Amino acid sequence: TFASKGVGTTIGVTATDTLGGSAASNYLLQEPIGLTASINPLGITVSGSSVGTKAYDGTDAATLTGGSLVGVLAGDLSSIGLSQSCMFASSNAGATIAVNASDALMGSTASNYSLIQPTGLSGSITPAHVTLAGTPITATKIYDGTTAASTSGGSLSGLIAGDSSAVSLVTNFASANAGQNIAVIPSLSGANASNYVIDFT
Repeated sequence: TFASKGVGTTIGVTATDTLGGSAASNYLLQEPIGLTASINPLGITVSGSSVGTKAYDGTDAATLTGGSLVGVLAGDLSSIGLSQSCMFASSNAGATIAVNASDALMGSTASNYSLIQPTGLSGSITPAHVTLAGTPITATKIYDGTTAASTSGGSLSGLIAGDSSAVSLVTNFASANAGQNIAVIPSLSGANASNYVIDFT
């Protein structure tokens, strides 16, 4: 038997060997001494983890919920717990974005276990909403075969800090043909434009 049941190296071991056979009673067994051995952590897994959907905020922070430990010995269920943590592989808006888990064990018996991180996790980041305040004034132009419109006025509010240089307001005529009172459609342009949708006021 081990001197202790917890994980460790060079743990003392007490031998309780016995003799067998018809002549065993003629001998006195001297037990081996100085024995040691190791107890390695027991590998356990996490089941049922779910990634929460969030609105774009410029970070890769993600939230895991619902995970439970699988493989914990019955006597340790009340002395071990799970702390869940994860990050999106990308901070941009999108669906089924890969999520990397970095869960941890806690509790008095946590050191006796080795946690195998959940894999195959994914989640979604929805576009953030920006508000277009004011009405962009569209300049009349000569027909050039494109829908590009030159505007002034109107401003965006609600951009995440750091995105003001990566997102800009652009406008396009609904039709490239010459005409009067052609509808003008505001939209977003730039490297991070896909992370936002416009709310009109």
